[in-house]
Amino acid sequence: LHKNRFTGTLQEGFFASPFQLINLSENSLTGPLLPAVGKLVELNSLDLSNNQFDSAIPESIVDLVSLSSFRLNGNSFVGSLDFLCTSEASLSPFSSDCGGDEP
Repeated sequence: LHKNRFTGTLQEGFFASPFQLINLSENSLTGPLLPAVGKLVELNSLDLSNNQFDSAIPESIVDLVSLSSFRLNGNSFVGSLDFLCTSEASLSPFSSDCGGDEP
């Protein structure tokens, strides 16, 4: 569903479906990425790049144990990603285009 000129926010109900792949890149989605994203435990690929999301990336993202592809670039996220550096979080390989100090 990328490049469809979608606007608005992702509501909590969106995260109730058993998605394996979400590609909503290159739309005009706004607002925060809700902690409910962590409920998508079957998700393999999440691409929300090049939208207008803001706020912090929710810590519940570490609950996505099946996630192998994760793209959030081209948004206005803020805050720390220290929670990704715990022993429970497996990010291999992980490349980042984030700004700020490394933890």
